[in-house]
Amino acid sequence: MGRSESLTAFARAYMHRVPDDEAPTLSSEQLEAEISCVFRFFEDRGTAPIAVRVFNPTPDTCGYETPGSVIETVTDDMPFLVDSVMARLGQLGYTTVRHFHPVVGTVREESGDLADVIPGKGARKRESVQHYELEEVLSDEEAAALEEEIAGVLNDVHAAVRDFEPMRFAVRRMVHYAYEDGSAFDPDDVEEAIAFLEWLLDDNFILLGYREYDIVDTGDGPAISAKIGTGLGILSDD
Repeated sequence: MGRSESLTAFARAYMHRVPDDEAPTLSSEQLEAEISCVFRFFEDRGTAPIAVRVFNPTPDTCGYETPGSVIETVTDDMPFLVDSVMARLGQLGYTTVRHFHPVVGTVREESGDLADVIPGKGARKRESVQHYELEEVLSDEEAAALEEEIAGVLNDVHAAVRDFEPMRFAVRRMVHYAYEDGSAFDPDDVEEAIAFLEWLLDDNFILLGYREYDIVDTGDGPAISAKIGTGLGILSDD
């Protein structure tokens, strides 16, 4: 597929995710410029696990402008992306006035060059594109700081999703230990612990991080020490 065909397919996916109550206030010319600008960023992701930018679009740089700053991200599609970014923006005190989240099927070369854009449904590789417009206008320093914040959030989401099944296995292993080694404890306490762990596994809890610790003697009393290499999810960084 040529670049123009890829852009057309991308634009179709972009507009498909625009909810009725978020119909853009841009003119058709400005909207076309916005989509073209997002597409260039999407196209240039290459092999980067996460691409994030925070900027103030202008007619000279992007062909359109907005009252506030814009945040855009591109990453492999997975759960919790939008909720996590929106939550962090709220924690930081920013107000989102408009956002889109198209999911696009892609074919990329080993180099990361974009070869094709296809419907997301059933695609082997799906990429999430997030576009947020803020009420606030950020300075260059504020934009750089926010880019770092959003990249950190997306890295945490990647780690939690990547290690979700290993973390569930760790909980199942704890259930096994409770059954096998619980004789030294009160049976009611063991039963309650097992019931709680099984409740976690019954889709009642989102596992974000896991790490094992040793109790060590420091000379001033016992302390906990992380066991290197046991971390999963957001605790995988030793």
